[in-house]
Amino acid sequence: MYQQLLNRTAALQRKWGESVTWTVIYTVDAHPAKPDPSPYSGVPWTFQYSHLRQPRNFSQRLQNAATLPVPPNFTVLVDDLAPHNATTGNDPVWCTWGPAPNAGFLIAENKTVVLAQTWFDYDGMDRAIEELVHGTKQRKIY
Repeated sequence: MYQQLLNRTAALQRKWGESVTWTVIYTVDAHPAKPDPSPYSGVPWTFQYSHLRQPRNFSQRLQNAATLPVPPNFTVLVDDLAPHNATTGNDPVWCTWGPAPNAGFLIAENKTVVLAQTWFDYDGMDRAIEELVHGTKQRKIY
């Protein structure tokens, strides 16, 4: 899903540039290559970009993350893959923020979550950045 929305994400980065620190967190693959099951359906659920197997250890996750298409000036963080999580798909980001396949978060410099989206929405994120950067009304945390 990240890859399907990559052009929209890159457009936000071009629009807001250095006003925002851009980070992608690589977690469990929602649609790994066959025969690995999707963590959402329990069976293979692939798309045209489903070319990577589900990592079974942190080294494999690092290797997969290195192949991600990422817009310029984005930082890629790789979520932990502890041995006890390798078969369950659970990892710290999912356990803390929820198992959304393409969530979007806007976090202010004071570490306040300004916007939490379970599904990345370009227009909603753009409005929230506008409000944060230009000091207009604060958005509620959802």
